[in-house]
Order: sequence, then structure tokens, then C-alpha cells
Amino acid sequence: MIVTTGFLTKIRTFLKQIDYPYGDRYYPDIIDRLVTELLPNGSDIEMIADLLSGYRYVKNREKKILKVYNTPKYLSRLLSIEPSSFSPTFTKYTKNYDQVVVTNALSGAFRILKTFQVYSTQDDRVTSINKDKAYFTQDFNSYKLKTFVRQVELYRYDEKIMKFSLDYFMKKYRYKPIEMTNNYSLEQDGSVFKAYTINLEQEKILIGTFEFKVLKTTYVHGLSLIKIMDEQYHDMLVMLGLGMLYSIMYSENSRRSSN
Repeated sequence: MIVTTGFLTKIRTFLKQIDYPYGDRYYPDIIDRLVTELLPNGSDIEMIADLLSGYRYVKNREKKILKVYNTPKYLSRLLSIEPSSFSPTFTKYTKNYDQVVVTNALSGAFRILKTFQVYSTQDDRVTSINKDKAYFTQDFNSYKLKTFVRQVELYRYDEKIMKFSLDYFMKKYRYKPIEMTNNYSLEQDGSVFKAYTINLEQEKILIGTFEFKVLKTTYVHGLSLIKIMDEQYHDMLVMLGLGMLYSIMYSENSRRSSN
């Protein structure tokens, strides 16, 4: 087993980032729990992407990491290394609205566009949303997504709310609204997307915002950061954020396949 200083530094930095409490023992289940709690608590999308990248790195090398901890000479080298200072640490999210991360970063190569993980500050909730034939659904969620290549339809039960596509090309997001009910509005402000409800007086009320990040991985992975201002729209906004992310990931996958 080849153990480089670079490898050990990455492990030490990641463990510091998640505030791992044990020095000479490595517990994968505790790593999973800490990341699960921290992921939706990032102050911005770059911080969350950095944590996801570190988590993917250690998950793909757990056997090697366990050997390091079980080999005194390697463990001694690990504990003597100073973590990189550029990696920020996380603190508990304290805003007065929920924050949700939707990602396919932990899905395998054959599930990257079929399984998405959802991490929420709401009771530290963690779920998955899976695609069954044409639809993404959740057991407790009255909303569902239907996909047509890169286009996505959002439904509440059998009522269509909106149809759209979203692409990321040349460092710009290209949002294309196709259909939308009169009750909602989705607007782009640079790299941030804002969802509104429209009341009887035609006033717009902000209910949530979305940001996206395409991760630098072998397969097509990304994440959506959703800030939910109105709790009654929680499930809808999660599914909408997933749909927007799916459209980006599908477009990116098609682009990579054609190169």
C-alpha cells in the first residue's frame, strides 16, 4: 500500500472540516452522520461543494483509510500532519428559513440521473428521490417530476404546474420557461433563481431561491442549494430544485458524450 503525504493531508483536512472528534480511530458511520448533518448547513454553495468533494474522496478510499488507522507508522504520520488551512469549517445553520441540498454526487455511475439525495436543515432530514420510469417521486410528497430528455414537468398530483428546461453553458445559465400556471413565477437573477407565488392582487411573494453547481467528477454530478422562505412550499421547492438540477445534469451529460 502506497501512502503519500498528499493523501494523508487530504484526509486530515477533511476530518478537521467536519470536526471529527476521534484522533486514533476511524468510524465510517460517524463520518456519514457528521456529513449528513453538515451538508445543508453550508453558508454558500462553494462551501457545500467542497464538503461533498471531500466526502466523495474518503468514501471511495475507506479501505485504504482504515488500513492507515490500523497501521501504527501510517497513523503516526497522519496525526503529525497539519491540515490545510484553506478548508473552512461548518457551523450549525441558524437562519429563520429551511435550507436544502439536493445532489446526485453520491450516486453510482449507472444511477447519476436516477437517484438524488436530499439533505435538509428541517429536523436534519435525509431522504432520496428516485426515478421510476418517467417520474421522480417521494412517498410523502404530493409533487412529482416528469422528464422529457432535458425538459422537465412539475406536477402536484395530476395537475401540471410548470414545464421548463435549464442548461449551463459557457459559464451561463440558460433557463427556458415553456409552460407555467398563473399561480407561480420563476425568475433568473444571474446565477440565482427565485420562485414566487402570485396572489389575487397579482403581487409576487418570494417563497424560495435556487443555486446550482456542476462538480468536477468523472461522471455528471452536481448539487442544488435551495433556500425555502415559506414552509408550506417545502416539498414543491425540493422537487423543483431537483428538476432544475436534472435538466442541467442531462445537458452536461449529453455535452460530454458528444465530445
